[in-house]
Amino acid sequence: MKKRKAISLLLAGIFLLLTGCESQPQYSTENTYVAGQDFQYQFYKAIGTNLSPLPIAETEDSYYFLVGQGFLYYADKETMEAVLLCSRPDCLHDQEPKEQKRLECNAYFPNSGTVFCTDGFLYIPCDKSDYNVSDPSSASGQLLKVSTDGTSREPLFDLYSETCLRFHRGMLYYLDSPTGDESGEGNMALFRRALKKDSQPEQLAQFQTSTVPEITLYGNNAYIRLNSSLLHVDLETTEQTAIAQTSSENSCTLIGFRQNKLVYALRENGEAHYYLSELDGENPIAVPAMDGRSFLQVDDQYFYDVDIDFMSANKPAEKCNVRVLQEDGTLVSEFPIGMDGALLAMASDKYVFKVAMSQEEKNWQFDYAEKSGIETGQMEWKTVVSHTPVESDGVTYTG
Repeated sequence: MKKRKAISLLLAGIFLLLTGCESQPQYSTENTYVAGQDFQYQFYKAIGTNLSPLPIAETEDSYYFLVGQGFLYYADKETMEAVLLCSRPDCLHDQEPKEQKRLECNAYFPNSGTVFCTDGFLYIPCDKSDYNVSDPSSASGQLLKVSTDGTSREPLFDLYSETCLRFHRGMLYYLDSPTGDESGEGNMALFRRALKKDSQPEQLAQFQTSTVPEITLYGNNAYIRLNSSLLHVDLETTEQTAIAQTSSENSCTLIGFRQNKLVYALRENGEAHYYLSELDGENPIAVPAMDGRSFLQVDDQYFYDVDIDFMSANKPAEKCNVRVLQEDGTLVSEFPIGMDGALLAMASDKYVFKVAMSQEEKNWQFDYAEKSGIETGQMEWKTVVSHTPVESDGVTYTG
């Protein structure tokens, strides 16, 4: 009897140990893109003069969209019917003119433009309603851990001067001023912080820049766009190397990833030259068929030449097209995009997305099309989110 009881206790202990292990998220160490864990760079390579990201988070069966001043929508992949993620019957949501009441909406995250979903939760940075602009020690923002139905939210930690926020494998990566207690030179640093309550930041790299850098993460790699090069940071060793260092008059830009290779552009004397390399920048190979193209996106199958003149209004919208190309420059298809191509994401798998924004009507419209249509150039665009909020009075009360 005692032996049987001991065995039962042992099995119970093993069960508790295993279930405890299962509750702790396990993140991949593979040096490749891992869906559901990795930074979704596909939505951050939108074409445009300001390289604006599309505030979209993709899960296995759905999408989340942040629009306007920070309202969160959910859409199932099969129906692509978007709903505002608040079920409160007394809530006016984006039609509420009073900011204090608007803050009670489950779908409202003030001035947020970033959403990420991993381990069954959403992670959303947003403004703090009690921020005191006259108090330099006051936090202006916070990172929230939000249930996927929007009904609960937990503040993880405050945000102060952090910029360029990126989520990747259980961490928040961002840029900020160096801490001063690390060796190195430069006026900017790359940090990461675990997505846990009151976690502490870790400085990974320090560098000098005169512009606002852009961060991209992929596998075990971080890429930081500097003035005239890409800085590569190995996320496991924190070793730093410069990719494609060029002169100060020229620039280097990360385009995307193709078949687990890095794609980047060197712009020299106003003309772009494109390269494929290993993820750490080694063994670069020129892609001459893409040279001279101004705005390019890429995925594992094709290159996408977005032919839009952002610098002037001389090109009629009806002549703005996307050319689908093989690596050798062979034209697969072509389809019109209009000026909506300014915010266009071609690299996602099932759908491609574009955004139309009307400043006059203050309307955000997310359109999507089946990606299978690129083979023939027959893209049937449909609207998943159309968002026109009323103006907020901007008044909040903290006392």
